[in-house]
Amino acid sequence: MVPRKASKGQIKYLQSLKLKKNRLKYASFVAEGSKVVQDLICDKNLNVRALYAIDSFFSLGTEAHRMDNVERFVVSSKELNQISSLRTPHQVVAECSIPSPSIQRDVPTVLFLERVGDPGNLGTIVRACDWFGISQIVLSPDCADLFNPKTVQAAKGSLGRIPYYVLTAAELGAQLTSHQWYLAAMDGASVHELSVSAPYILAVGNESHGLSESTLSMTGATKVSLPKRGTSSIDSLNVAMASTALMAIFCR
Repeated sequence: MVPRKASKGQIKYLQSLKLKKNRLKYASFVAEGSKVVQDLICDKNLNVRALYAIDSFFSLGTEAHRMDNVERFVVSSKELNQISSLRTPHQVVAECSIPSPSIQRDVPTVLFLERVGDPGNLGTIVRACDWFGISQIVLSPDCADLFNPKTVQAAKGSLGRIPYYVLTAAELGAQLTSHQWYLAAMDGASVHELSVSAPYILAVGNESHGLSESTLSMTGATKVSLPKRGTSSIDSLNVAMASTALMAIFCR
């Protein structure tokens, strides 16, 4: 498929996808960068609707460029700057369909994220879930948007590999009644002393305030913590770091 020149209307449309309301309206988001775009196309986890790139990119001859079912459009460097959410844009962006959320009930491992507000942290956590084989991600309604440009950039090619859904903790508990809850909390039992078996739900909360009181008071849930070693004066870990460490231990 020969690349065509993108229209002004297409550029304006892609710019509009920087806003969540427009991503929801059109069920589309933008992914940026050669590696991210090629992963999304070749892994076929998400439906890539079209590629937009500077002319020289299409002459490189990588696997992604030969996908006949993906429309391709040439944009100028100025137009790419207008589309991109990065300070230094890459050569290519892809318009992708937002997959429909789905709740998976018969899965062994679920990560529940409550009020995680930073899109970069959220994307890093998604990538860690992919690495450790987490079966399902559930976000509380007040989490960052899974398809925010910063989330997409941090998640890289992992976005779309794991089913996601949006529910409160109470709603999730009503859906997955056989799963044991483990709640990340500073006053929890050391994760190194626990014997964890599936099916389970690991819940991690807001960067500054952790999980809500209502979630922490769930009947039958077990609080877990990552004990600090040594004499460091830091008082907490970044939520993406803590989530990754907990998943690594849980998946031993």
